[in-house]
Amino acid sequence: RTMKNLLIIIACSTFWSLGAQEKSSKEIELVLDEGLDVESISIFNEFDYTKYDLSIKVFVESDIASDIFEEFEWTSNVKSLMIFGGKSINEDSNMTFFPINLNNFVNLEHLEIYDFPFIGFSSDITLDSLETLSIINSRLRHYPMEINNFEYLENLTLAHCDIESIDSNSITLSHLEKISLISIPLSQFPVDLFNMHKVTHLSINGTNIEKIPSGLVSLSELKVFSGLTLPGIYECSIEICTLPKLNEVHCSFVNDSKIPHCFLDRSIWSKEGVDFYRIDDIR
Repeated sequence: RTMKNLLIIIACSTFWSLGAQEKSSKEIELVLDEGLDVESISIFNEFDYTKYDLSIKVFVESDIASDIFEEFEWTSNVKSLMIFGGKSINEDSNMTFFPINLNNFVNLEHLEIYDFPFIGFSSDITLDSLETLSIINSRLRHYPMEINNFEYLENLTLAHCDIESIDSNSITLSHLEKISLISIPLSQFPVDLFNMHKVTHLSINGTNIEKIPSGLVSLSELKVFSGLTLPGIYECSIEICTLPKLNEVHCSFVNDSKIPHCFLDRSIWSKEGVDFYRIDDIR
């Protein structure tokens, strides 16, 4: 196997408490391009990585082997992983599954993927410790069912991809607290979201959704809702006013007669057609 040219940048931060040194974090950037082989990642042999929580940024400029990280023990110390696809990667029209096997990152808590034109993950992906997942600028056309393998996921962002609909019974994650579906051509409110009873923050900004259905009332923990959709909101169920913890709503309403009364009473300001409301003690 070959891995192409590798540039490594390291930043280290150490935290102190009451004069005693606690566990440090180390940030490392890997740039994969044409040139050197996999042994170039030997930088991880130059310090005791077991003492660190590792935060890794990987910039992939060309094709690499899917198992590129499988032989490295340091992957078990990675808590945060950000992967960016370069121009040649982003223009790969033949990519189907995400091209890197991530299963070696067994303690990974935070994963962000940018500019990879994949349409899903392989079915055997397992990241049991993952809490946050962001997929930005991909060619996803459907909700990737493999995301449900991340059983304890709390924060999910899908942005700038091609998802037009999310079928019912697609999202089975029960620990989600923050969901962001941003700048995707979604036109119907996903009914599966009504089963996410721990959700506190929900954003559908930049989608094509026009109607907020009454099912939203099942999100009893919802605190912040943002619905700055492209067409604007034509209709919003009045039951949104009964949500016990909702205190902030950002929406652009098209039809004044369809604005719930609790919003009309609590309008803070309106600018350029976008109405911002903060709801306090409305019940």
